[in-house]
Amino acid sequence: MENLISKIFTIPDRLINFFLRRWIGKFIRNNHSFGWLQAIVYSGAIDEWQRHFTVTEKVRRYGKLIKHILDVGGASGTILEFLNPSKYKITIVDTNDKSLTKIKDKRIQKIKGNGCDLPFEDNSFDVVISVDTLEHVPDFEKKKFCSELKRVTRKNVIIHCPVDSSDGKFQGTNYDKEFLGWYRKVFRKDEKNTLEHLSSGLPKVEDLSSLFPGALIVGKQNGDVWLKYMKQEMIPYVRLATGLFYKLFLSKKDDLPPYHACLMIWEK
Repeated sequence: MENLISKIFTIPDRLINFFLRRWIGKFIRNNHSFGWLQAIVYSGAIDEWQRHFTVTEKVRRYGKLIKHILDVGGASGTILEFLNPSKYKITIVDTNDKSLTKIKDKRIQKIKGNGCDLPFEDNSFDVVISVDTLEHVPDFEKKKFCSELKRVTRKNVIIHCPVDSSDGKFQGTNYDKEFLGWYRKVFRKDEKNTLEHLSSGLPKVEDLSSLFPGALIVGKQNGDVWLKYMKQEMIPYVRLATGLFYKLFLSKKDDLPPYHACLMIWEK
């Protein structure tokens, strides 16, 4: 009964968030940094906006050199809010065929497949991207996953994911543990994505450097800032103002270590 009352109480909150993302968000294209419009539309999805903008901004910088993009693990279809499919040939591969069917844009090629065994020939794509997927790949398969991304790209691999590092500059696991503990205390259940991060094991910066020799790896998402807005995003109605709170009080600190995640760019 308590769960039913909770669901009824949050219906307006969920409808507002759905309307902002699905009806307004798709017209923005997010070609610029986090502005006031994004602060409203993505108020309950700052984390999702940040990782996709970070990756697609790099894709846009390549200009006309990039035509064919592979998004590995992108069944949410969020990439379409950042890259115009009329300008790029976009292929999305994911194990979740149910989510893939929800992507209605007919210009997008959707393929059910495993990132550890991609169903493509060598050098099939100009750039291969993977946005917060590697942390869901079990440790023993991460090397194979990364090798497949390298194999099917002609030019670049771009990855965004939470990570750890031996020098403490990246502390994804610590922040994930703190967030999961808070979520369990407040909602009396696990947050499944974070739990999967910790079960699979976050990648380490040192391992990424080994798997992608010469790659550029930069810190993203200050861990303390990430924790603050992630907690707010979980609370109905509070999350409607989280974007403005982030824009006004947190965004200037977001480029400082310690980081929750990293952006990695590798050139073949």
